[in-house]
Amino acid sequence: MTSSVDATAPSNRTSANIGGPQTVVLADRVRKRHPLRCLFCVSLLFICSLAAADNLPQLTSCLEQAQTEKVTIARVTDGDTVVLDDQRRVRLIGLNTLELNSPDKQDRLMAQHAKEALENFLENTQALIISGKDAHDRYGRLLAHLRRADGQDAAQTLIATGMGLAVAVGRNTRCADTLHTLELQARDAGLGIWQSPGSWQLNSSPLTGRERGFHVATGHVQEIQGHKGKTKLILDNGLQVKLGSLWPKSGELAASELSKLIGQEIQVRGWLGTSAGKQSLTLNHPSNLELTNNS
Repeated sequence: MTSSVDATAPSNRTSANIGGPQTVVLADRVRKRHPLRCLFCVSLLFICSLAAADNLPQLTSCLEQAQTEKVTIARVTDGDTVVLDDQRRVRLIGLNTLELNSPDKQDRLMAQHAKEALENFLENTQALIISGKDAHDRYGRLLAHLRRADGQDAAQTLIATGMGLAVAVGRNTRCADTLHTLELQARDAGLGIWQSPGSWQLNSSPLTGRERGFHVATGHVQEIQGHKGKTKLILDNGLQVKLGSLWPKSGELAASELSKLIGQEIQVRGWLGTSAGKQSLTLNHPSNLELTNNS
């Protein structure tokens, strides 16, 4: 993938995880911009991202030997959801794009760009889907990878061009590491949403209690409660991060090893909810937790 940023340039993150300092600086910079100027810059980045998409390599190695189904796309609902001609709704695995009805004007604009990017990606081509291990979500949507006949993958393309974020959900983590790597490159290049992160990104400030939906949140680990399948990290911003049943039982980030994170700043991503009056999110894959260098 071509990029205007040298891949060997110094970064503010560890070798395995993204750093928070860069994103906080970007968010601070956005607040100082005139709103119209900021939206103009976001639109310009969208155009540049579409141009970059033409030079993406085929990066579907995580889907080798997977069984595909030829489908016809009836319409694109948003950047991560399509409807097939048989009326099945397909939610793309590993990708989350911003909401078209977001209260934040900049986020709505980027959501529209993501929808247009997916429409352009699928134009005049045969579409293929690869179902996930978890076949449906709680809304009844089919969970699948979406590809073109030439081998290009929709989630990989949108994430690589900064039109969406990588997120691992449930057992559908086959391409989680690939998508995470592509997101790192898009961040370093400042593509799309990474030029000026919007309201979906929460810095280390205390939560207001009103945040809902998908967010990337940063905070210091104050304590770790529970054990085994009921482990949760308590952050200094008030967020409770639960480790789900699919969290690795062994390795560097196993629950038994997480005591090393106390006092460290981490960045987590997922859908915020409320548990026992506290805001929380659940993690099932290590790519959704990143150790920053701003501790």
